[in-house]
Amino acid sequence: MQIKTKVMGKTRAIQTTGFIRKPRIQAAGLMTVIMTLGVCGYAANLRAEDHAIEVSGVVEVELGFSSFDAGKEPSTGGDVPQGDDKPDSKTSDITLATVEINLDTKVADNVIAHILLLHEEDDTPLEIDEGTITVGNQEDGFYVSAGQMYVPFGSFDSNLVSDPITLELGETRESAVLLGFAKGAFNGAFYVFNGDISESSKGTTNGDDNIEHMGFSLAYAADSMAFGFDYISSIGDSDTLQGLLVQPPLGIKSYVAGMAVHGSMTFGRFNLIAEYVAALDDFKTTLDGSSTTTDDFVTPTQKKRKPAAFNVEVGVEVGDGTLALGFQGTSGAEEILPESRILLGYSTAIADNTTLSAEYLMEEQYAYSVTQNTTGAKTGTLTVQLAVAF
Repeated sequence: MQIKTKVMGKTRAIQTTGFIRKPRIQAAGLMTVIMTLGVCGYAANLRAEDHAIEVSGVVEVELGFSSFDAGKEPSTGGDVPQGDDKPDSKTSDITLATVEINLDTKVADNVIAHILLLHEEDDTPLEIDEGTITVGNQEDGFYVSAGQMYVPFGSFDSNLVSDPITLELGETRESAVLLGFAKGAFNGAFYVFNGDISESSKGTTNGDDNIEHMGFSLAYAADSMAFGFDYISSIGDSDTLQGLLVQPPLGIKSYVAGMAVHGSMTFGRFNLIAEYVAALDDFKTTLDGSSTTTDDFVTPTQKKRKPAAFNVEVGVEVGDGTLALGFQGTSGAEEILPESRILLGYSTAIADNTTLSAEYLMEEQYAYSVTQNTTGAKTGTLTVQLAVAF
């Protein structure tokens, strides 16, 4: 089976199926990075020949075709009257979905430095996505990691090209300090971080700015099954939600915790993946796009949200590849994520470390509603992906 899974908090590919996203970079900028890495690696070898820099990564190119039923116009603004059909469209594109470069070096016994460079066309310019120092035994014992990382909240396993909708709700990158342990099939972690959103009793962002968030993860992983439970004290700091919670002068009145439950099983040629990610209370905040206009100023419309997402996926070995069917959905996520998705995909290795995948995704937004600012849009997308891992 070719399953995308999380390692050190980031989605990784087992075998040759890779994790993808999407942006554009100038050749001069990329050349500068390559030259810099080369010089740094050469200097490191001069100073300590036994401190080898291990380089790995993935390159993913995608060809996509989409048909978009835009639904109805929910607001009174724009050229289309409220309640009228919005224009449908069709699009196609070729994208360099992901370039990912991992640099790891063991600088001393049980001391590892890790850097991840990431570029996603139309989404993430080339940046340092992760940078951590880990001290201790990650295979059998206790360890401490510090730096910018994807905290262990959610599993996000998948056989498909697209990220599961649970990842879109819950994935959280923070600068954190993490204490972890591994013993046989069991592993766990406890971590603390500051976060990017602020809590204030007055509902403004002029509130707390301290290391006051925490989370923990407990998991069991054997050859044919894996289960886990994760908790985070502020799910509003996830990469998706923090961008939708309104910033100055509003903000949020109280932090909302989140939980994730996930598991996978393999039996013969089949595997089953299931995951549920949810906020544990309502957000009372203003989301982008929800406002009413009076005279010369905008009065935000307060809404309560308790977003949750699930992913259920079945994979089966067919020939030399994996055929997968997925069903995903959300609740309480109007204006944040789609309401449902059905996905069908097939991936197969066409050469060493090289995978060709095809996926068809049917997606529906929340039903048309003026009060919820939703359109009832529907999308069908065919994606063909060529991925190389090294």
